[in-house]
Amino acid sequence: MLLSRMQKENIIKNILLIVAAFSIFIIFFIFFFLFQDAFPAFQTMGWDIFGTNWNVAKGQYGIGAAIFGTLIVTAGAMLIAIPLGILGAIFLSELAPFKLRVILKPVIELLAGVPSIVYGLIGIILLVRYLHPSFYMCFGI
Repeated sequence: MLLSRMQKENIIKNILLIVAAFSIFIIFFIFFFLFQDAFPAFQTMGWDIFGTNWNVAKGQYGIGAAIFGTLIVTAGAMLIAIPLGILGAIFLSELAPFKLRVILKPVIELLAGVPSIVYGLIGIILLVRYLHPSFYMCFGI
């Protein structure tokens, strides 16, 4: 029995709707379990958990400094990455000679395919050896 094109499209549309609903359902469960596990901390600490004091001996666990540091590092990375990305895209699409474009485009796509955690690991491996004498860090290297 052959299905018409309209029937096939309806079947695919319904399958995608079920998959989307399931994805949303999973996300709600993730939020539920996060809230369930974090609720005792809010009961104990209240809104002080977002403070900047971190002293384990006194039972103070403020995550405000970590959140602020994350936002500052993200903003700094965006200040560097956005202009470089836009200028690189403009150069590659409008200004680069054909021979250079043929070489650079696959290289950039390959670099974009590598997870950022790999770049961080490579950075730690290469930079720590050079930075720890400068900043008097002791890592046992």
